[in-house]
Amino acid sequence: ARAKARDARRVSDMRAVSKALGNAASEAQTLGGCTAAGNRAATCTTSGTAYLDFTKIKDPSNPAGACANPATAVCEYAMYANTLPTIQIDNYKITFWLEAGTGGLTPGAHFMTQDGVLQ
Repeated sequence: ARAKARDARRVSDMRAVSKALGNAASEAQTLGGCTAAGNRAATCTTSGTAYLDFTKIKDPSNPAGACANPATAVCEYAMYANTLPTIQIDNYKITFWLEAGTGGLTPGAHFMTQDGVLQ
């Protein structure tokens, strides 16, 4: 039951990031603090209105390492470029791991893109 609850939190975190970065992108803000591959999502900042306190966007199990691309175990959410060569407010993929699966997502490696797509 605890793993399912942590997984629900992970998916909720991904949706919160998607919404916050979408709002920031609509205002032509830029992304900072997490623009190198493998940077933790908790280090992200935006150049204008803060729609989310990214320092609170951390995996609920408090793992030591950042996620690889793809994730290989429980890990801190990490940023990677999606389709373009660099991570930008409108071009990112956040990798994460689900322990038990939730909401139709299976256990294992997953990611969310700037389009809000969870896979």
